[in-house]
Amino acid sequence: MIAYSENIDEIKSLIKKTFEELEPYTSEKILKEKQSQLLAIEKTINDFNKSGLVVPDELRALKLNLSNEIDQRFEARKAFDELVIFLKGILLTKPQQKKIVKQRKHEVLNSPTGYKPERKQKTEFIHRLNKKSDNKNKTLWEASKNINFLKNLLAEGVIQPNAIIRGNYNNKQHTGLILADGRIKIAKNGHNIYCDTIHDAMVIVAPKHQNALEFWRIVNPRFKVFVRLSIYLKNKLK
Repeated sequence: MIAYSENIDEIKSLIKKTFEELEPYTSEKILKEKQSQLLAIEKTINDFNKSGLVVPDELRALKLNLSNEIDQRFEARKAFDELVIFLKGILLTKPQQKKIVKQRKHEVLNSPTGYKPERKQKTEFIHRLNKKSDNKNKTLWEASKNINFLKNLLAEGVIQPNAIIRGNYNNKQHTGLILADGRIKIAKNGHNIYCDTIHDAMVIVAPKHQNALEFWRIVNPRFKVFVRLSIYLKNKLK
């Protein structure tokens, strides 16, 4: 006879250990603090470059360590959520699962930063971006100027809240943060500026650039490298 008791104890121990290892990395507050620190360091490095000064190796190392830690926190949070969903799927009955989903949807809709368009609007939005077009680049470019563009992408899970975007202009690197409400936070001349669209954010740091989707780069979660936003979206919206 199979030793079910031993197997169950082993599974319980493994699950508990996994949760304990992941939990310290899932704090939203700490994640935001690390991202703010990274933005501040990148601004300092840009100031050094602007002044023609040599960037200290310690500062570059600190930036690299923070970037790696932020990546680890994103991966840990994703793994944590996937494990919770998996366990709920096994342990809950279908009516209970539906109740949990309905409750979670209510929490998101009523959250100050949890903007979610109605299902019909979301479906139509993705359908418009996915429709066959002779020039899909133009379709995305026109949509990127709309105030609801990032809000819809966030709601669909195409882009994650607090994603970092970067762009180079006149040999200077500019960094932005995509907030949960669909705005973009960028730092310029020591001040934080909040923009409603990625096009507006581009105009502030690169006024002569024409296409925000070609200017901004975002991290590809699979390869952990920055890619043009246009390429990222076309791959995600296939």
